[in-house]
Amino acid sequence: MTFAFAALAVSDSGWGMPIVLLSLWGTRMLLIAPGGNVSDKYNRVTVMIAADLVRLLAQIIPVFAFITNTATLWHLGISAALYGVGTAFYIPASIGLLPRIVPKESLQKANSWIELTLNTGLLAGPALATVLVSLGGIQTALLFDIATFLISIACLSVLFRLPKGQLLTNGLEESDDGRTAESVNDEKENEIPPGFLNGLRLLPRYPGVLWLMLLSCPVQFSIASISVLGPIIARDSLGGIAFWAGLATALAAGGLAGSFLAGWVKVKKPVLLVLVVLTICQPIQLVLFGLGLNIIVLAVSFAATAILVTIAGILFDTYVQITVPDSALSRVGSIEQTLMSVMIPIGFAVSLPMAQWLGSSQYLYSLAAIIAICGLIAAIFLFPRQSRIDESQTRMTQRTGSNK
Repeated sequence: MTFAFAALAVSDSGWGMPIVLLSLWGTRMLLIAPGGNVSDKYNRVTVMIAADLVRLLAQIIPVFAFITNTATLWHLGISAALYGVGTAFYIPASIGLLPRIVPKESLQKANSWIELTLNTGLLAGPALATVLVSLGGIQTALLFDIATFLISIACLSVLFRLPKGQLLTNGLEESDDGRTAESVNDEKENEIPPGFLNGLRLLPRYPGVLWLMLLSCPVQFSIASISVLGPIIARDSLGGIAFWAGLATALAAGGLAGSFLAGWVKVKKPVLLVLVVLTICQPIQLVLFGLGLNIIVLAVSFAATAILVTIAGILFDTYVQITVPDSALSRVGSIEQTLMSVMIPIGFAVSLPMAQWLGSSQYLYSLAAIIAICGLIAAIFLFPRQSRIDESQTRMTQRTGSNK
């Protein structure tokens, strides 16, 4: 939000926002894969501190420019690009680090609280940025951002100073280089050498991760499309922009509720639950919105979908952290982030022209059909293999118990 205010302050023509967004998303999309590779190869806390230092520098550049009254669009473009670079390395490292600092049985709740914090920030951030800009100008809001990164670096420094023995292995013996014995064995047996492409080759061995990741692509595309078309449909067909404001509030409230509830949800087959939620709930929301029903029905639909999709996302993140070997976890996380980084901008770009060509309702129905078909395909290819994997894991657990 601070970047948005800054872009408007230096560019009356309106070109500031697309340049800033392209700089931010472009560098993030290009470097998220190397970010995952680096995070699996080196100490993840070190990578996160370095990434925060880069993002801190990204905030300092425009602060200096605004204080000296020399701010231009190029300052913001460079700042956004640097911010995207830092984020591209920070996210994969954080995905891989969490299982090393949180016990396995608490991973889902930890993911829940992280998502709750992010959703709270998304809600409170715009209001806080507005207050700071109103009171002290753009530079005040940017200085506040700098303070948050300093706090983040200080917190990460505490983890950096922890002895290696205090990093969790979730009951697994560590090797000399800090990796768990399981991840070392997996790397030897499954030939998972360093490199992003080798992380890609690993995915078919984990069908639940692969197919749910692929199914999330049309879901993310549809979410981006709704964010573009929602205000337009509300203005033209549903009685005004206030209608969309109500639905956006329902989405935000559902996301917060889902983030909290996910920490308490217990399921034996998370892959099945995530598949059902993505295949059914998102298409229902799209169809109901295309039908243009009254605001109460749509608000309930949007809130319920946000709750279930948020819970499904947290269950999926936890499943990935438990299933994928530690030595490749950041790379797999970067693959997921790459897909999101691609699908969201594409959804932003094509939704309006496609809706104008097909009609808004028909476009939404088409997206619903695509998601449902992709979900059925995923189920056909996923569950025969997943059942064999579950049976194998059950036999292994039974053998382990009998040996004890």
